[in-house]
Amino acid sequence: MFLISDKKLLAIIVLIAIALRVFYCVGFIGKNLQDDGVYITEAQKILDGRVHFNKLTFEKPLNPIEQFPLRIGFNYPLALCIKLFGKSDISLSLFPILCSIVMLFTTYKIALISYNRTTALMASGLFAIFPFDILWSTRVLSDETVGMWIALAFLMFLGEKTKHIILCGICLGMAYLNKSIAIPFAALFLMLTVYKKPINAIYFVFGFCVVWSLEYWLYGSMFYHYRVDASTNVFKFVKDGSGEIPFGYITIKFAHYLIWYFEFLLMGVKEATEGMRGDLAFTYLAIIGMSIRSNKNGLFLLIFTILTYLILEIAPIGFAIKNNTLVWERIISQARFLTVLTVPLVIFAAVGLIQLYRRCSMLGIVAGILLLITSYYSLTTNYHVLILEKLRK
Repeated sequence: MFLISDKKLLAIIVLIAIALRVFYCVGFIGKNLQDDGVYITEAQKILDGRVHFNKLTFEKPLNPIEQFPLRIGFNYPLALCIKLFGKSDISLSLFPILCSIVMLFTTYKIALISYNRTTALMASGLFAIFPFDILWSTRVLSDETVGMWIALAFLMFLGEKTKHIILCGICLGMAYLNKSIAIPFAALFLMLTVYKKPINAIYFVFGFCVVWSLEYWLYGSMFYHYRVDASTNVFKFVKDGSGEIPFGYITIKFAHYLIWYFEFLLMGVKEATEGMRGDLAFTYLAIIGMSIRSNKNGLFLLIFTILTYLILEIAPIGFAIKNNTLVWERIISQARFLTVLTVPLVIFAAVGLIQLYRRCSMLGIVAGILLLITSYYSLTTNYHVLILEKLRK
């Protein structure tokens, strides 16, 4: 299907991805002291030598802004970019863009292992032009970094050697250094490794704890970051005082999101700007791709995709009993967290597009053209909305 070598074609795809992310770089949006401004402040503190880990003390009730000093996996690379290149939209977004390019290569490898070279090259090409990732990878936010580490963790999970499982745990530990959202993902990967081979659980936990133990060295507690995040992300599922988690309600949500999963991913983005919309061509192609029979690794990718979405919707950071009511201290869902689903989305979209082409070449070509047109429309429209947001700061 491809007339030039994989390396040359992948190099072209990477250049296109970089060019799009530089050209449509959003950078710093400082309106109302949004997250990116807090990250830049924390990075500047590092450069000024004003960070002293053993002196960090927080008391309840906590403000969400107190989580940011603990996200050292993003703050220190950001500080390095500022030190080397100063403060500009490109330099501030440089690390997330780099993470996006690493995710592109990871997409290629996962698709290659799970399907074939054609799917791998197509998936990496779709990743390069995916509007959602182009814009979110050019914000001064840690979500792209978390998505990269989780994607790398899945790639390592697919490996057969002990070192791969240890590296899988290390990748989850690195994700935790960016956000404690990695804890429920660590539980997910632990479950998958046990299913694949029970002994792998030991290697995975070892790899995760190698990085996680850094928190004990910095703060004197391996649960410090976790406690701060859990204390600022409380959502009450239970309102009737029964003290029981409403599993019936969760089951209904699960069935609902199985149907509307990609619709929400691409149409539900309302965080940084009202009216931001994704590309529905990716949605329908991915749905087709998810329905295609695949090998064991492709099935693992599908299971990972479904469970990941459930984590983002209902997974807890912690539990508490308050006034005889069980309180689910949960992850606050925000659209940008869906970055962790970008890799499986574009892989399934590639599978769907290829299957359309194989069954009816004209239908596949038309679908590809529509994808390019709608991607361009989505990208340019949403980019200009974000730029207007910058001007209102």
